[in-house]
Amino acid sequence: MSEDQINLDVPASDAEEEEGPPTVFTYFEIAWEIILYLSTIALIVLTIVYWRDLTICYQRELAILCCCAIYWRFSLPKFPGVIWEVFQFTILLWVGLLYNRSDQTKDEECLDPQGSVILYSIHIIYVMVTSSYTVSCIVFVLLLIVALIMMLINHFIIMPRRRRRRGLRQLQFDQLEEIEFKKEENGVVNEQHMCSICLIDFNEDEKIIRLPICNHYFHKECLRQWLQTNGICPYCRADIKANLREWKRMKNRNENGGNGEVEMARQDSENSERNRSASLVEPLFDE
Repeated sequence: MSEDQINLDVPASDAEEEEGPPTVFTYFEIAWEIILYLSTIALIVLTIVYWRDLTICYQRELAILCCCAIYWRFSLPKFPGVIWEVFQFTILLWVGLLYNRSDQTKDEECLDPQGSVILYSIHIIYVMVTSSYTVSCIVFVLLLIVALIMMLINHFIIMPRRRRRRGLRQLQFDQLEEIEFKKEENGVVNEQHMCSICLIDFNEDEKIIRLPICNHYFHKECLRQWLQTNGICPYCRADIKANLREWKRMKNRNENGGNGEVEMARQDSENSERNRSASLVEPLFDE
């Protein structure tokens, strides 16, 4: 048996399990873990050994830094749980910083390192950690504000536009006006002689649907299929839902003793449509 055949007999799973030699990143990760362990242990030991010799301000800073070090090494949660932890530690760090400033006004030597490099480094580390956590909180708050603004834009601008494109419910469709098509009315030739969805001419006395306000004609079944996925007029792109609500309000006012607003609006719409249709070559179809 040749070597090629032997290699082919090795399962693919065994080949995938074989790991390559360690990279520089692997060594760096191991070194970082060792540094974190040693730093945490050294900070805790330093705090315990010199606790009684420290001022109240340095005791407070070391205690908080020990909590942070233990948290960073053993309890750091994954995102997004870390966001809440960052806010908690930011509050804790700022409380310690404010107490130190209050104690420093009473005792000016509360944060005096007295020539000790270790105490001076501890205070610098505490301030740097507080600043980094504060910046992280500000970034999170800004992101939250941006997300809230995007939600408001989506709710008040984008979603209403999408709802315009949605179809009508059966109850709304049943409220549309059904009429009999007439080629001539009062001696005037009806220019809307064709359904702009199927492009088939209307027959005399055929029952069709007339949309409110814009007054465009369509076959009932053609319009039913169109309004399953659209909420606008196939001809002029008017919002059918909004026009239907407006037409119902005008109709109610007319029935309650109004001055014929429905008929006036319909006549004005028909006149404007006749003027506009003269400049159109063909109707606007489905996109």
